[in-house]
Amino acid sequence: MQLMKIHQRDTNRVRLEMKSIRSDVVSSKNSSSTMKLDEWRDPLFVILMLTFLAFWTGGLNVRTYAPRIYTSVGMSDSMAASMTVVLGCIKVISTLVAVIFIDELGRKALLRMGILTAALGSFLLIWIGIINLDGGFGDVLVVIALSLYVIAYQLSFGPCLFTLGAEMF
Repeated sequence: MQLMKIHQRDTNRVRLEMKSIRSDVVSSKNSSSTMKLDEWRDPLFVILMLTFLAFWTGGLNVRTYAPRIYTSVGMSDSMAASMTVVLGCIKVISTLVAVIFIDELGRKALLRMGILTAALGSFLLIWIGIINLDGGFGDVLVVIALSLYVIAYQLSFGPCLFTLGAEMF
């Protein structure tokens, strides 16, 4: 009935459409299910590994514990809360930039650049913790390191994980 409406009551076009649908159904029944599983194995592995790495790198933890990280270098509670809001704004802006440029730059390039930059931000945070910087310079370095990490994460894992997952399947 709906095909009649779509094809404006042209019975020949409806018959051709129905024939095409039947042949597609028959051909899909004849294809082997193991072939489909083999086709899905590599993309599924890539997505699962990217998901594992996205959560293992601690992007959520950095944003959750940002106020505690800020106060650990001597910032006041109010300043740490303010900087956490700034960090959230940086996250939103970085995500928008990534969404705009993901097709131009490519997913692999964004992932590589983002992961390397996030690692740099992480190592900078570790270095600040090891040498125990407190006060002015330590505050600035912590803000730079956290901002660098969040920008890099949002340019890489943020949009690429979900975009690649949607495109692969």
